[in-house]
Amino acid sequence: MTETLTIQDAMNELKRINALFAQRGAEISKYASKRKGEADAISNQKQYLKEKRQSFEDLMKRYITIKTKIQYSNLTTSIKFGNWDLTVAEALVYKQTLITVDEQFLANYNLNTASNQINEYRRQIGQLNQPTQEMIEKLNLVPELFYDEIWLTKRKEDLMDFKANINNYIDKSNHIATITL
Repeated sequence: MTETLTIQDAMNELKRINALFAQRGAEISKYASKRKGEADAISNQKQYLKEKRQSFEDLMKRYITIKTKIQYSNLTTSIKFGNWDLTVAEALVYKQTLITVDEQFLANYNLNTASNQINEYRRQIGQLNQPTQEMIEKLNLVPELFYDEIWLTKRKEDLMDFKANINNYIDKSNHIATITL
């Protein structure tokens, strides 16, 4: 029998299975051992444990099947918004890790970087006093931007758009995309 689930329903099923893992463990630990010669706590105790173990193994297989199908769906399902066109898997990686790296990288493009370069040069030449404008011009230390401010502004806006909208687009995708078990 095949079963079709949305990604959202599949993720809910994984949560349900996780709860069942704990339940199976509790059921088994209650009857997993007894004193030698003691009567079984329940009738057919060995059979009961065998069935619970089999149930646990079946849950493991179902969990793996669902999880891998979700991952495959995430690799093949695209989401598009603004200037972004990513698979769900790419969006998740970017959201969870790379957005911070991207923001930190973009932070390097600023006038403070130029000022820091001036201060480092002053330190190297032993000129620790605040330089005059004449000294700056003489030493050719006028900050010059080697980046496109329009690109930088657009990139920062794109990141803000991504952060503001990515969860909504992933959620929308999870309610539309399906897997078949």
